[in-house]
Amino acid sequence: SETDFTEDLKAIEAPVFNLQLDQLGLWPDGLLHLSPQNPPVALLQLVSLLQQALSASGFPLEQREYRPHLTLARHCKRPIFGVLPAITWEVSEFSLFLSRPDPAGVGYEALGSWNLHQPD
Repeated sequence: SETDFTEDLKAIEAPVFNLQLDQLGLWPDGLLHLSPQNPPVALLQLVSLLQQALSASGFPLEQREYRPHLTLARHCKRPIFGVLPAITWEVSEFSLFLSRPDPAGVGYEALGSWNLHQPD
């Protein structure tokens, strides 16, 4: 049930970390995005903990590889070139969203947010 999975996610203990978005990319489906050239270990560990908790709660998991990114544009026809400043983002919480296709593209419903922990 929803209450069960929110309690499981609340119990996740993971540290605050920095995510550096320093690589501009264009996937074949036209998604222009920023991504980390080297995803931080703390992010990959958090993803693993989330997958375990959601799987244990009965949620089906995507089978495709996890690729952290920030979407800049959809349906982009050609790559954009230029100097890209690295963006460093302090990640201090995580949120879970449900995505649903709709006539305008994709709609997102926030299911909840949980804080990460500052190191002692």
